[in-house]
Amino acid sequence: MRMGLRVLEITLSAAIGGGPEHVDQLLRNLPSDVETLVAAPRDYPYWERYAARVGASKMLQLPHRRFRPGALLALARFARARHVDILHSHGKGAGLYGRLASLLTGIPCVHTFHGIHIGGMGRIGRAAYLRLETFLGRRTARCIAVSRGERDQALSLGFAPSSSLRLIENGVALSSSPREAVFPEARPCSVVQATRFDYAKNSGLLVDVARALRDFGRLDDFVFTLLGDGNGREEVRQAAEAAGVAHRFVFKGMVEDVRPFLREAFCYLSTSRWEGLPLSVLESLAEGLPVVASDVVGNRDCVRPGKVGFLYPLDSPRQAAEALLTLRDAPTLWVAFSRNASQECARLYDVALMAEKIRSVYEEVRAERCPC
Repeated sequence: MRMGLRVLEITLSAAIGGGPEHVDQLLRNLPSDVETLVAAPRDYPYWERYAARVGASKMLQLPHRRFRPGALLALARFARARHVDILHSHGKGAGLYGRLASLLTGIPCVHTFHGIHIGGMGRIGRAAYLRLETFLGRRTARCIAVSRGERDQALSLGFAPSSSLRLIENGVALSSSPREAVFPEARPCSVVQATRFDYAKNSGLLVDVARALRDFGRLDDFVFTLLGDGNGREEVRQAAEAAGVAHRFVFKGMVEDVRPFLREAFCYLSTSRWEGLPLSVLESLAEGLPVVASDVVGNRDCVRPGKVGFLYPLDSPRQAAEALLTLRDAPTLWVAFSRNASQECARLYDVALMAEKIRSVYEEVRAERCPC
């Protein structure tokens, strides 16, 4: 009799991003008695990574962030044919597939939110989405919130009953080569951001931060290093040109590993409109890098102001610029933030601890289904 767990991880993106990386973390860190399969789009680079970890026969291709009834039926057939014990969906779109597949097959579903956002929806669309999430949440074996702020959102919106909601904060690999907490004297200071150049990451706000630094007469002290790509990249570049600050921006394009850039940086700057619990911020903390971040759910859960960095109001790029200047002009503060950052990450956000907690949720669900 098979004693191990067979889990199908479901995501509607396999491009560079926090959600796909989280799935890859599970494939790397779940214990050997958890057999994993993956349903995902054939995106670069994670489709190839997933296939290398689980094997091509355990992969199912899904459309990229699109719902198609035929794909749902294929997912249900795939799960049944491979005797999957648990479906685990990641993010809003995958949650629709995973939980509908659960209703079709009777296989229990675990769902991780990875960021909750209902802003920008029209009144009718918002109401329909809230009803759908409430309906699905009541039919989900367990829901996982990746931060305290996300847990509070899920409860207040009725996306999950408290009895089935678990808080498991995201984790990252601890630094393989921890940096010394030595203030970087080199000019200009590299301010790093990993971005998809979409509405959520809000990278255009960096242009306003640069303009504020220019108003302070300190723009030449900094260079903004942007890691990633997306449809909004050219828009940000053009905005920087129009504002006369483009010479302080470096667009690195898609990078598969942000860690080398973080190790050489002065600080990380997040402009996000919302987050779940941002892996790029956690990776910065792991590398002993102070963080300046927008005061939104997810960021405020892992950036303790005055300990590892600063938070600023989303509508105040001037305050973000002031935080950069404070760090630049106070070497002892930068050193203290750097030390605190790596220590807090090791204590709170170790990926091995995260994987073990998720495995425990899987065991809970299996025990309820088969109490024998």
